[in-house]
Amino acid sequence: MKVSITHQGGMAFKGGAGEGADADALSLMMDVPPPLGRGAGMTPKQLLLLSICGCTAMDVIALLRKRKIEPTSFEVKAQAEPVKEHPAV
Repeated sequence: MKVSITHQGGMAFKGGAGEGADADALSLMMDVPPPLGRGAGMTPKQLLLLSICGCTAMDVIALLRKRKIEPTSFEVKAQAEPVKEHPAV
C-alpha cells in the first residue's frame, strides 16, 4: 500500500493512493481552517476519525452480508473532542 501527499501552498496538501492516471481519481484535499489555512479540505484529524468510521462500517456491512442480511440504511457517526492547548496529542 502506498500513499503520498504533496504541498499545495499554505497549509493545504493533496493526498492520494496509487500512481499514474489513477492517482488523481483517488485523491483528496487536506487543509486547516483560517487563519492558518483556507479550509479547502478536511483536517488530518477529521480524516483520521472518518477512517475509523469507514473501517467500522465496512466490517459491519461485511458481517451482515455474510449472514445474508442487506441493510436498507446504515450510518456510522463518531465525535471527538480536540485538544485546545498545546501540545495537541
